[in-house]
Amino acid sequence: MKKTALTAALLVFASALLLSSCDAMFNTNLFKAAGLGQFSLANADLTTSSGVQEAAASSPTTFYDQLAADPASMATAISTLEASGTPSDLVLAAAIQINTTDAGTVVDNIASQLPTLMSSTTSVTASTLSSAISAILPATIDLTSPTTPTDFSTMVSAFLSASTNITSVVSSGVALPAVPGGTSQDTAYIGLVSLAVSAVQPTDSSGTVISNPSSTQIADALWNSIYNPSATPTFKVDTTNTLSMTSGSAAYDLLTAAGLGTTISAF
Repeated sequence: MKKTALTAALLVFASALLLSSCDAMFNTNLFKAAGLGQFSLANADLTTSSGVQEAAASSPTTFYDQLAADPASMATAISTLEASGTPSDLVLAAAIQINTTDAGTVVDNIASQLPTLMSSTTSVTASTLSSAISAILPATIDLTSPTTPTDFSTMVSAFLSASTNITSVVSSGVALPAVPGGTSQDTAYIGLVSLAVSAVQPTDSSGTVISNPSSTQIADALWNSIYNPSATPTFKVDTTNTLSMTSGSAAYDLLTAAGLGTTISAF
């Protein structure tokens, strides 16, 4: 009888221990090696915006990493979110565009360059912009390349797409949504760097701004200035409608939508 009671007590204790440590067990290397307790893109429904949002919220870092390794799924997710067009979906689309490329590293490092990019007293020039971005590029980008590296072009394209999505949200007049696993300030960081890149206006040989430049032209103009900082930049910076602290500019409206005010101290 005593043995039976002892056995029952041990079973109850073991059950309680198992339940209380379930989460920890699923995070061990053995369970991860078996593929248990992990987020899997294969199980996500990327054809609905709610499915993409749920996948991103469950494990943001893993979500971005797996999308980066699966271009087709990434394209589906972004297309789904952009087709939905809600503020939270457009912000997530921008976050995917940034966090699946080297653009994510630039955003992570942007704090050190914010005074340069967002000064309310000094206009940002082509030289200061290229210098600021050069200082926070990931080490994987070859700064000695005389031609624009592919990964740099991909990064610029990601920033331009993200800028379009976040600017659309800001233009709708709603408060800036947070990115999955983050805050509205994180969204503002993505938006600010994206706006800085979108403010690049490539010029022709006569110094005239090229109308409706392609992503490649913007990347090449910015790279030329980064690669050879002593040369005359082949682009100008839109400090009127995009990158300025004047009411009505894209940057001003972005910070306002994020509830951060319009001074550098807000960060």
